[in-house]
Amino acid sequence: MTEGVCSPRPTPPRHILGPWGARRLMSAFLSLICLVSSGTASAWGTAGHAIIADIAESRLSPTTLGQVQQLLALIHQRHLASIASWADEWRFNHPETGRWHYVDIPLSVTDYNPARDCPSGSCVVAKIEEFTKALTDRSRSPQERLQALEFVVHFVADVHQPLHASNNGDEGGNLIPVTYLGQAISDRGYPWTLHSVWDTAIIEHHLALTGVEQDVVDGERADVRAMARNLGSQIDLTLVNQWTKVGLDPASWAMESHDVARSTAYLGVLDGNDKPLPEPIVLGADYDNAVWAAIEVQLEKAGVRLAATLNAALK
Repeated sequence: MTEGVCSPRPTPPRHILGPWGARRLMSAFLSLICLVSSGTASAWGTAGHAIIADIAESRLSPTTLGQVQQLLALIHQRHLASIASWADEWRFNHPETGRWHYVDIPLSVTDYNPARDCPSGSCVVAKIEEFTKALTDRSRSPQERLQALEFVVHFVADVHQPLHASNNGDEGGNLIPVTYLGQAISDRGYPWTLHSVWDTAIIEHHLALTGVEQDVVDGERADVRAMARNLGSQIDLTLVNQWTKVGLDPASWAMESHDVARSTAYLGVLDGNDKPLPEPIVLGADYDNAVWAAIEVQLEKAGVRLAATLNAALK
């Protein structure tokens, strides 16, 4: 599967000297170039990643939150949402990290096979495990642990995007052009695909339905923060126990996402033989209504599991 490398999040100034800081400033600069030139969305889009980060942050223990804020202080930030899309920015200048954002589990299978789905450990499942260990390791430098935090925040979100955990010979839906709510082309001028609709269009549509303005408050869109609060308020202890009973197991999370892709994301897109229906594939209000509940749950699950991962790593 391939996907976009750019993130539309404006990157706040990061006043760190030396080659490590210069590297991050270059990443931010390149992300702005992406904003102007790219026609492909990032995983979950910046809004989805920020929503998941906000949900997670609200569930951190005081000890974990203190450690997270110490690491974020290295880049003069306080909230997880500020780093939630950094891995997409980093990928622009480091294309070798592109495979880290997804896992190609064939749509037709019912299990995760590392040898088949994650060759050489280069997939989102393995990278969550790798960077969680790095974050836990107190012998590493603060800068290394901050980067590990940035990757963990991003990748736990990625693995909960169903089209980042499945492939049907279509690069996770990137090769399936669609019309979404009457639009074949996004406002930024690129064609909608099944993948980009799930990354960006559906969430942005439902953010618009909230009626909250997109004004940026404390570095984050007000509508995004409001949706995170609303989704977070729907999570009770029963759901938390249900979503964390498998422990911190990215492979299980990936298979759950894979199953959502099969049952929901590809709904009305494939025929009985798992082949795309003839174009144009129209995703209308019925499709939107059918999938939004599943997207809400995936965002909520990701937030709960990200919090559990950080609480375990930084206890």
